[in-house]
Amino acid sequence: MSEEAWWLPLHEAEREQDGRGRELQRLPLQAHVAQCDDGDVGPALAIHPADPAGQEVLQTQRRLDLGHPHLKWIALLLFTQCFLYKGTNFGLILDIGVKVTPDRLVSIIILTLAVWRFTRGELQFPTLGKVGWYMLLFALICTVSSYTMGTGPDVLYRLFDFNYNPFVIFLLAKSIPHSRKKLEFFSYAFLAVGAYLAINGVFERWGPHALVWPKYILDPSVGIQFGRTRGSFASSEALGQALTLSFLFYAVYAARLKGIKLCWAYLIILVTSAVIYATNQRSAWVSFGLCLVLLAITKTEMKRIARSLVAVALLAFLGGVGTHFSFWDTTLFSRRQNTVSYRKVNNLTNLEMAKANPIFGVGFGNFRSAWPKYFPSIPGSDIRDLDDGNHNTFTGLFAEVGLVGLLPYLMIFYYMFRVGLRVYSKGEGFEREFSLVFLLVVSIYIFGGNFSDYRSGQFFNTTLFLLFGTVAGIEAHMASATHQSAEELWSGRLESDVEPLRWDKLTSSEANATYHGASKLPIAEGFQSDRIWYRALPS
Repeated sequence: MSEEAWWLPLHEAEREQDGRGRELQRLPLQAHVAQCDDGDVGPALAIHPADPAGQEVLQTQRRLDLGHPHLKWIALLLFTQCFLYKGTNFGLILDIGVKVTPDRLVSIIILTLAVWRFTRGELQFPTLGKVGWYMLLFALICTVSSYTMGTGPDVLYRLFDFNYNPFVIFLLAKSIPHSRKKLEFFSYAFLAVGAYLAINGVFERWGPHALVWPKYILDPSVGIQFGRTRGSFASSEALGQALTLSFLFYAVYAARLKGIKLCWAYLIILVTSAVIYATNQRSAWVSFGLCLVLLAITKTEMKRIARSLVAVALLAFLGGVGTHFSFWDTTLFSRRQNTVSYRKVNNLTNLEMAKANPIFGVGFGNFRSAWPKYFPSIPGSDIRDLDDGNHNTFTGLFAEVGLVGLLPYLMIFYYMFRVGLRVYSKGEGFEREFSLVFLLVVSIYIFGGNFSDYRSGQFFNTTLFLLFGTVAGIEAHMASATHQSAEELWSGRLESDVEPLRWDKLTSSEANATYHGASKLPIAEGFQSDRIWYRALPS
């Protein structure tokens, strides 16, 4: 066979290499190549001699994973958002006119890093698309509402946690090129966070208390719902939802592990289930149960774990093992009816606000100051005030920003389900299961949002839009023009004659690639057209 050049669409090559156990990393360097027409694409590419004599050249490459700095910072953001800083003396808080907590400081670093890399041409943001414009519109409406309705400066924190930061995280997650390594990194981040929350929850509930960290968890004056297992959130509801989310990722990985790692995964799953029960939080229980039921009926490897836990839960319920979840005694769902009454009055008040101000609402963040004017008189109700705040994300938004704010927000969830279902139906393996996890997270967010105001839930909002951006990136990867079946291109002599790709040890801090051999390869045109150049060795 004479020496030939084979052009293979990038995504086909990536998929084929993943199937062979080697990860082929994409080189998002089109802009750089356009500026350097000499084929020099920097440290992401190196040309090595195929034999000692240096007569033939072989291309070795890896993707400069431009998202890696952001991946690590996003993982740190998830961890820092698990803690309560206000009134706890935990963590360093910078006061620069506004109070910058560690989690918000990490968010600012992420944004600054993104802008810096964008100006250097190392990061390319995707087009917003319809959902991106809905998110931007919703953020703009909430911002204008808060400042025109006289909400006050304190609402800036809620805008940052509910609107600005999730939007930035969505764009970054979508802009980082899709790869299995990216999915694994995010998954490992949730596994680590879940292990900490579960183990710490055991210490909080069953002891020893000396091992509980941080110590404000044991302080009854900090946070809410003291007496239940609250974790570092100082909120049993927030802890329950975070543990349910981490359980989903442990279920994904338990279906793939063997040996000691599988035992560890099963142990954490059991501990996570026990701590979710110890939260004594109905919304967390229902969210966890909903995930178990849906996983049990889906055609994935996770169904075996879900069915086992459903069976254990039913045996515990019928056997009367739990004091709050027993067939032979009153369950948690029939207790604490005062909270049910509160939410009923809360929703009626929100609807009264919305009826009086259907278009623009009473102003983003104005619930606490506006509720006395719209508080309904309900005969026989023992709820006399709403000083505990709003407990419904959706009716709360309807009351505060009206239809102009609620409709774009609901459209965002419509696109979440649409994107998630498309990836789930078309994807395979890890991509399909990751999209299923995303769909379940969206479902429990919507369910829980009817009983809590998630506008102040930094961790859940960041998680939701991080997963959304990641799954949207998977869909964009699938829908690209070069993502098609490559069986014919990889059949026959191409598969046997092309030298296997080797990992290049170069790092981003090193100088530009060195070219060896007799010729300099004309690769610029190939990268501009989003293709990878392979050089077949002579027979």
